[in-house]
Amino acid sequence: EKTIYNESMLRVFNMLVETSNDKEPSRKTLGTTELLVQSDSPGTGHVSRNVRLALLAIDIVEPYVAVQGVNDVLLADDVIPLTFRNHRNCRTSKSIQLSANKESANIQWTVGGGFTVDSTWLVWGKWDDVDASINGMDQPLDPSAFLTKNPSFSTTSVQSGTGQFHRDGPQPRTNNGATN
Repeated sequence: EKTIYNESMLRVFNMLVETSNDKEPSRKTLGTTELLVQSDSPGTGHVSRNVRLALLAIDIVEPYVAVQGVNDVLLADDVIPLTFRNHRNCRTSKSIQLSANKESANIQWTVGGGFTVDSTWLVWGKWDDVDASINGMDQPLDPSAFLTKNPSFSTTSVQSGTGQFHRDGPQPRTNNGATN
């Protein structure tokens, strides 16, 4: 008899990772935390390679964007797991004040959750101009309608590249090595 699966079944990804062919590998082959996410770092070894594998499995679950800085002012981590968020709390936790006559900003961000980024761009503007329907957590269903309703908003240029776990590493790189 054939087993029939529905969409709520088989939602687990299981991995068995062997550290080494040797049951007790040499300590010097285990690796270090030095530049942990770079596969070509001097600290690469069995354990650090397997930590990268686990981080990769976590990272590719869902795409995300993290703002890293504005006008060369670095911001604290933008993606913090299990952080309580409520309606528009990013107004106090993730904002930066610019001069009122400033017409542009240099925004640094990274895209995670994938190997290749086909296109990414940001929409930015003054909080006072943000429609109350924008909660700071969810993607607007129709970004073009959002821009039409908010003509004072600006967009960054469209960019593409590769993610942290792409075989060529993250591209493009900013001054601090992060992906735009």
